[in-house]
Amino acid sequence: MQSGTFLSTEACRKIGLFDDSFFIDYVDIDFCLRLRKRGLRIIEANNAIIDHRLGDPSRHTILGKTTTVYSHSPIRRYYAARNRLRMYPRYLFSDPGFIGHDFRSWFKELIKLVLFEEDRRRKLSYIARGVWDAFRGRSGMYKKGASFFG
Repeated sequence: MQSGTFLSTEACRKIGLFDDSFFIDYVDIDFCLRLRKRGLRIIEANNAIIDHRLGDPSRHTILGKTTTVYSHSPIRRYYAARNRLRMYPRYLFSDPGFIGHDFRSWFKELIKLVLFEEDRRRKLSYIARGVWDAFRGRSGMYKKGASFFG
């Protein structure tokens, strides 16, 4: 998560700044994967305390297992779907472990969305549009009212 990130100016000189074509979602992951691709390290402060809300979390139990659902808005679902699919080809060969992990996480996230979230159809339609736009090479800010096939 980009919130609370400290950046090395030397690292930014080596790999460049954030790719703003992602707009939101995966901006930070793309940056970190570029760092790793260039052999630079990412250091996490696991005990740091930061007040940042990720979605609208709720807990649910199914078959005796409790899970957290973050229930993002439809537009955030669009960006996450589009940007992760734009990112996968960039790092498939340099970081296949991360790509596999992220894809599995996305699959679990979609199952939770279908099982527990409200406004499922709308969120799924925004995800579908994100997938479509990723394959068409679209980036930047979502254009409201844009035709699905236009």
